Amino acid sequence: MTEQKIKEIAILKTYGATVASVILKLTKEFLLLVSLANVIGCPVVLWAGNKWLDEFVYKTGIGSEIFITGALISVTIAMVTVISVTYRAAISNPADSLRSE
Repeated sequence: MTEQKIKEIAILKTYGATVASVILKLTKEFLLLVSLANVIGCPVVLWAGNKWLDEFVYKTGIGSEIFITGALISVTIAMVTVISVTYRAAISNPADSLRSE
């Protein structure tokens, strides 16, 4: 997937895209996927967590801060990774990336 994105970035740069616009385009794509994963995962974790916590003698619940913290951490890790890979590819010479074509 990285190879495909690097070639996509090289083509965008060939057509005159700036580094910021390339980073923004790819960041939006991955942000959507990570957000979708968080939306799907939260109800599953809530159901499984409550089921597991019901087995204990001392009752406690799962607060919303757990889900918010988990979502923020996953989004942060994804964005740092995507931005670093995209930036490296965006500042490189597009001819080097497209040479194998």
